[in-house]
Amino acid sequence: MMLLERTKNVKEQAEKILREHGLVVPGTPSEDFEVTRIPEIKGWVVTGDYPGIMMYVSNEETGGKRSDFDIGMIGRSKRERDSKELEVVHVEDKSEHD
Repeated sequence: MMLLERTKNVKEQAEKILREHGLVVPGTPSEDFEVTRIPEIKGWVVTGDYPGIMMYVSNEETGGKRSDFDIGMIGRSKRERDSKELEVVHVEDKSEHD
């Protein structure tokens, strides 16, 4: 997740954004996704309708599927799962290093 506005507690902000914008609702823009291949990280980044929510899909996760649709569906499923579990595994505030 890339936060667009700085707050005191980035973990809480990330959880709030996922809770409010992570679920996939049929017939809405939340279903949409864009897939970007990034060779340097051996995988793809899947984005959706909310700026800043990005899901990484590794080569290993694809099960040999390589179409943008298949990769996008994997990423979208991960986003929805994350919006329900709300388990933050890493937080890094780059602004602290400026």
